[in-house]
Amino acid sequence: MSGPPASGWWLASDGRWYPPEAWAPVPPAAPAAPHPPDRPGGREPRRAIGVLVGLIVVLAVVAVALPLVAEVHHPGATRRPTGAPIVPFRRINVPTYPPGCPSAAPGHPASTRVPMDVVRSGTFIWEFVPVCIDGRGPYPFILDTGAAGSLVDAALARAIGLPTTARADRARGVNDCSAAASVSRIAAWALGPVPLAAQEVQTVAVPFFGARDAPAGLLGSDVLARFGTVRLDFSSHVLLLGGREGPVGADRSVAGTGDRSAVPRALTGTGPFTPVPMSVVVRDGYVRPLVDVHIAGSDHPFVLDTGAGTSAVDREFAAVVSLAGTGRREVISGVACTIAVPIVGSGRWAIGPVRLGPRPMPDVSLGPIGASGLLGSDELTRFGWIVLDYRRGELLLGPGR
Repeated sequence: MSGPPASGWWLASDGRWYPPEAWAPVPPAAPAAPHPPDRPGGREPRRAIGVLVGLIVVLAVVAVALPLVAEVHHPGATRRPTGAPIVPFRRINVPTYPPGCPSAAPGHPASTRVPMDVVRSGTFIWEFVPVCIDGRGPYPFILDTGAAGSLVDAALARAIGLPTTARADRARGVNDCSAAASVSRIAAWALGPVPLAAQEVQTVAVPFFGARDAPAGLLGSDVLARFGTVRLDFSSHVLLLGGREGPVGADRSVAGTGDRSAVPRALTGTGPFTPVPMSVVVRDGYVRPLVDVHIAGSDHPFVLDTGAGTSAVDREFAAVVSLAGTGRREVISGVACTIAVPIVGSGRWAIGPVRLGPRPMPDVSLGPIGASGLLGSDELTRFGWIVLDYRRGELLLGPGR
C-alpha cells in the first residue's frame, strides 16, 4: 500500500487519496454485530466464488449514520466530493515479520506451532499468520476459515512474479460485487515454519490488500483442512496444527455430533470446553465449515468465518425473520467494491448451548454462498481458543472471556 501523494492527504474508503481540504469528520464506529443462518435450498458456489467467502466482511471499515454518497475523483483534483462525507478508511495494523523462510520439504514440518497475530481495529478483529511464497517473505496473510480456497492478492503476485496458469471466472463477493480472477500455481510455500504442498490459488485485486504494508492474501480452509484438526489460540497468539499435511480427499459433506472425546487432548488441554457440531462441505478441493446459530427462534447455518472482521447476516434471511433495523449504515469493502449497508440487531442468539450477547451486525447479500450469515472473529475470539476438526465435523469452544 503506497503512501500519500503529499503531506496531509488521507485515504478514503473508496481506496483513493484525497487532499486535506476534502476531509470531513464522521461519527464514531458502531459496535460490531452477531451472526445468522443458511438459506434452504442454497446452491453450492462455483469454483471462483468459493475462494472468496472470507472476503465478505474481511475489510469492514467504519459505521456511519448516513448512506455513503460521494463523487469519486483522482488525487490531484481540486474539487471536493459532493453529497455525504466520504468515510476515512480505518487502517488495519498489519503485522510485520522478520525475513526467513523454511527450506524443509513438505510433509516434514519443523514445527506444528505457527505464530498468529490477533489484530484489532475498533470493533473489528482479524488473525494474521506469516506465509512464505517461493522462498520470499514472510507475508501477512489473514487466517480465514471462511475462505473455501486460499487467495493471493494480485499486487503481491505481480511483485514476486507468480506465474499465471489460467483465467478463472469472475470472483464474486457481497452485494453482487465481482472482480476478474486469475489462477496461479505456487510451487513452494510455507505457513510459518511449516512447508506446504504445491497448489493452485486464485489471484484477485482486493481493495486495501497489496504487496507491502497491507494484507497480502487469505489462508483458507482448503489449506487448514489438510492438517485434519487445528487450534486457534487467541490468548496465546498461536495456531496449532493437529497433524501432518495430507490430502483433503473426495467431495463430501461431514456433519458432526458434538463428540467431546474425538479431538486429541494435545489440542484441547485439560481445561473446560464446549463441543458444538460443525458441518464441513468439500467440493473440488474447496472446504467450507458451517455451524448452526440459534437466532430468531430457530437454528440456521452460518459460515464459521475468522476472516470476517465482524459477524454479518444475509439480507434475505434478515428480511424473512424480521430482524430489527437500527437506522444506521456501515461501510464495508469486499471484492471490487466499497458500499454502505444497513445494520440490524441480532436479538437473542446462541451457538450451541452458549448464549451470545445481542448486538448489531451488517445486513449484506451473500448471494449464492447459501448461508444465512457469517460468524466472525469478533465473536469467536471471545472464547480464548477454538478447535476445528475438519475430518469429523466438530467445533470446540474454549472458556469464554
